[in-house]
Formats: sequence, C-alpha cells, structure tokens
Amino acid sequence: MDRTPDEILSMEREDWDRNAAFYRSDERSPLMRVLASRRASFYALRPGQRVLDLGCGVGGTVAGLRALGVDAVGVDFSPAMIEAAIRQHGLEGYVRCAEAGDLPFHTDSFDVVIADGLFHHLAVQGRLPEAIGEIRRVLRVGGKLCCFDRNGTLVSGLLLRMCIWGKELIRIVTRRPLYSSSATRNEIPFGGRRDLEVLRSHGLEVSRRRNVASAPFFLSVVALNVVQYFLSKGLRDPLERKISGLLAWIDECCDWSWLCVEQMIVFEARPRGVVGRVPPATPS
Repeated sequence: MDRTPDEILSMEREDWDRNAAFYRSDERSPLMRVLASRRASFYALRPGQRVLDLGCGVGGTVAGLRALGVDAVGVDFSPAMIEAAIRQHGLEGYVRCAEAGDLPFHTDSFDVVIADGLFHHLAVQGRLPEAIGEIRRVLRVGGKLCCFDRNGTLVSGLLLRMCIWGKELIRIVTRRPLYSSSATRNEIPFGGRRDLEVLRSHGLEVSRRRNVASAPFFLSVVALNVVQYFLSKGLRDPLERKISGLLAWIDECCDWSWLCVEQMIVFEARPRGVVGRVPPATPS
C-alpha cells in the first residue's frame, strides 16, 4: 500500500519514539562503533569547530564530539530520542527537538553539519529539498556537510529488500514490530545523480566520497541488532569484540565499491549560486 509523505513521517516518528530505549541501550554494538570510527576519520572534524548533528538520535555522536573539544549540538524530530539523549549523556541545552526543514539556528551558524543515515528517510518523507535548503542556510561558506547513507548499488538494493522482507516475516511471526520497521519498508537509496543535483542547486558540492560497509559486514550489523532488540541486550562483550574484529577485517578485505552497501560523502558549502561538477564515487 502506498503511503503519503505525511503518513510516512508520522509512522517514522512513532517508530523512533517507541524504540528510543532500544537505541539508548544499543549505541550501538561494537560493529556500529567500527563504522562510527571510520566516519570520524573520514569527516576529519577538529576541536573548536561548531558542529550540528542532524538526526542526532540518543546523542552518542554529540556527546563523543563534545568530549573531544568539538562544539557540537544536535536536533532530532523524535521527542523520545531527545529525552533519551539528555538522560543518557547529560546533553540538556545541547540537543533539542526540531524538524530538518525548520532548523532553530541562525544563518551561517555552523562549520559542519552531520547527517548520518538521514537523507533516505527525508527523501521518502518528501522533505529532502527543504531540509537541504536549511542545511545550506545554517552552514558557513567553506563549511562541510558530512553524510553516511545507502549507496544505491545493486548489492545495496538487494540487501535492503531482504531486510524489509525479513523484518516483515519477524513481525508476522512474533506479532512485534522491529525497530524502524515502518521506516525500513519505505527505505530508498540516497546519493544518485538526482539527489546530488538537489544538493548542488543549493551550493553543496561533493568534496570526497567513499563506499563502505561490505555486504557481509552490513548483514552482521543487522543480525546483531535484531538479537539485541529481542534480548534487550547485546552478546557478551568479549564475544562481540571478537566478532567485530573478524568482521572489520573481512570488511577491509572486501572493500570493493560494488560490494559495499553504504557510502560516506563530504560536501563543501560554496557561495550560493556557485555550482560545479559531481564527481563519481571512488573505492577506498
């Protein structure tokens, strides 16, 4: 059944509100921390920079950046996520509830905006253009937009479809919806030429781009998250560390663009109205 963008937005907010406790306890598995470490290295943020984490969730990224001397704040459209961020990390005053298309900040406020795992949701909500406009408004000229999202390869599309079917099957058998179940049914890749043209039209040019997260690694992340969700806890930490180390090694060995599911992109904010070309994604 087709859903309207407003229906999708409402369902996704309900998903995140309902599962804030899961994400609060998840933050996430060591597998996810491997990806977080790679993003941090790729984004190359520096102490003293003013950074906005858009779709901050339970605040792990904001808290981590602030501990490194980065002047980071976050917004999320889920009230429960913001409450969890304040309880988990003591981020009161540094996170707030807001829509990506209506940011409560002055123009040219930030050196960097982070949007990890966000744009494919905004796309199905029909809110990507207005969100990009707001991101560019709050970014200073020369600032960076850093994002991590689905890369749209054939392998990525097949794996996402498998996840959708798998979550639906689990929902039917257990009569319990998984985390982000309504969102996942509507997931689409981000980063195609049409998406990048939207960013270019707002003066955001691709600076660096890399495919990451091989298929074995991605499936392992999904499988462990499902285990954590139903057990309300992860595997024993030593076992998780061993599994994470093995899969990180596999991911490095299988770091071919066609086998990767996700991508990291850094955009540079140009003076408004100045656009250039869109470079292709590159392997590692």
